[in-house]
Amino acid sequence: MRLFLPLAILLAFSAYLQSCATVNHNELYRMAENSVEPGGSTFVVLENGEKIQGAKLKRNRKWSIDGKEIDPAKVKAYQDKSGYAENGATRIINGKKLSMYYYVQDNSRMQSTYNSGTNTFKNTTTGGTATSFYMKRPGGDIEGMTYNSVKKAVQDCPAAVDILEKQFKGTYTQRNPDWKTNDYPKLIKVLDAYNNTCP
Repeated sequence: MRLFLPLAILLAFSAYLQSCATVNHNELYRMAENSVEPGGSTFVVLENGEKIQGAKLKRNRKWSIDGKEIDPAKVKAYQDKSGYAENGATRIINGKKLSMYYYVQDNSRMQSTYNSGTNTFKNTTTGGTATSFYMKRPGGDIEGMTYNSVKKAVQDCPAAVDILEKQFKGTYTQRNPDWKTNDYPKLIKVLDAYNNTCP
């Protein structure tokens, strides 16, 4: 009996790892650059709906567009050469019916160690980043991507539902359909079918 418990835990963890896609951030950056609004202009949309256009957007602690300061807390969306972002999430697919976004949460922490006996000082970083994927209909709200939420969003397109079921068949994501998935290559195939093959 004692042998089966560690084996069961190992198999469950293995299944979980198989469901997790490795996120290629360089690929996401390229996709974001190609998902800008038509015309590719630089702009900021404030919470009150005001749209400020310009040639150059600076995004640091203080934001500015062509030298005019903007309070980053009042920014709802923006676009520059790196892509389009809304509510902190960056768009990677600009779909006519369903768009896809990603958000990177930085969970890393800097730890400093100082030993006065040997006068050594060491900085180390712990943790890492977590990438989440979201979808949005034109005029709708951004929603997390789970197996069930994607299936519901594309239910009016049998071809997209079929691709979703085939892509995630037997995976951890399908067995836990309300958990967010980061397997974006599979999600992109579903959204591609939904946006391009169904009326």
